[in-house]
Amino acid sequence: MKFNNSIIAATLICSSLYAAPISKDDGFSGFVAVGVSSMKYESNMYAGTNFDDEMTDKNIDTVNDSPSKESSTQPSFNFNLKYTFAESQTEVYIGTLLEDLVTFDSTAVLGVRKNFDGLGILGVGLLGSIVPTKVWEDPYKTNGHRKSTDMTSSGISVKWEGIMESNFDVELRARTFDIDGGDKSGTNTTAGVYPHGLSTSQLNSELDREGDLTQLITAYRFNIGKKNTLRASIRLSDYDLDGKAMEHTRTGFKLDHAYMGEKWNFVTVIGISKDSYDNTNPLYNKTADAKNIGGAFTVMYKNPFDISKDLSLTASAAFYDTNSDIDFYDSRVSMINLGVLYKF
Repeated sequence: MKFNNSIIAATLICSSLYAAPISKDDGFSGFVAVGVSSMKYESNMYAGTNFDDEMTDKNIDTVNDSPSKESSTQPSFNFNLKYTFAESQTEVYIGTLLEDLVTFDSTAVLGVRKNFDGLGILGVGLLGSIVPTKVWEDPYKTNGHRKSTDMTSSGISVKWEGIMESNFDVELRARTFDIDGGDKSGTNTTAGVYPHGLSTSQLNSELDREGDLTQLITAYRFNIGKKNTLRASIRLSDYDLDGKAMEHTRTGFKLDHAYMGEKWNFVTVIGISKDSYDNTNPLYNKTADAKNIGGAFTVMYKNPFDISKDLSLTASAAFYDTNSDIDFYDSRVSMINLGVLYKF
């Protein structure tokens, strides 16, 4: 039900900056990007964002149907600020990452990177929600309005870039997810009407979405001439959630291609992944295994109207689709983003 992305323009650029060589000059650098996104969105689990917390239906009649399609337009904001100590080849940075397009998981990163001759760049960062994700307290409630609440996360990232001066990168992330007021999944469901005949408290215990996420990300960068870069990455994710029916692993592959020209930049992303659940979901008497596919295309036009060489116009189009063995957990999103990026 999730998608690791770098979908919109600023997010793609932010991700590439974290893998960039450390500057030879002291001082501040970075970028700020603002824009607007128009999207079509389908999800039964997520309510929306703080900009629009009613992107999905408050009321549902059954827990057996796929989600309905809704539309939304909202602002976007991303940034990366870093300070470089050139002599020691050390960089302190703070920035944003869109970790997940479907769940609107916008994460702030505060970290430090240091280049060690012959070894590569080693870094550590603190992760935290910059804007909480809006989820339904009980997404399965069918007897009235569902109430939205905030889901936040915090964690740590350890990364080794350019391992032994090669094109290999590896990163380990650990995050914890918390729902404001606690997860109330299943507490409004009538006991005894589903296959396992569990009480609402037992359902809640099985369906709890809070817990821990551990990810191992490995990547290799192919340099294709001076203007083209191809990056292939594999991500292994372990969702050790409090609800046994929600525990699952994800295996994903992503391919990024970037063309950096004099006036135009183009970035293309394609990603696929598979979710494998450990236990049977008591509401449906089967597991929620899923297949996910997504992609994005971003274009940047530098120095529009000869205003400034540090200014760029950006445009992105993206889609993502989750096809679960349980229709209720299907999700789909398509998005167009237009924005302005200023690099300093």
